[in-house]
Amino acid sequence: MKLNPKEEQSFNAAKKVDEVQEIALNIYGKYDLDKSMLWMTEEFGEVIAAIRKGHNKEHICEELGDLSAWILCLCNILDIKLSDALVSTFS
Repeated sequence: MKLNPKEEQSFNAAKKVDEVQEIALNIYGKYDLDKSMLWMTEEFGEVIAAIRKGHNKEHICEELGDLSAWILCLCNILDIKLSDALVSTFS
């Protein structure tokens, strides 16, 4: 089946997200669900605080990276492919 350009772009993006999620699984494994949700919430608060305090983009980027890592960890714990969640959101 041939994909149209938009579908192909989405498919390629989803593959990259899957690769990043696999890397997160290899690095972090599967943590305790409750602790992971707590840490993810803490990281979200740090992102908001960095923005509200007017930190530079580099600092905010670091905080967003931390939050993203915890989102990936949560997906791995729950056996959810983040790419599937994103595709359903953007469809």
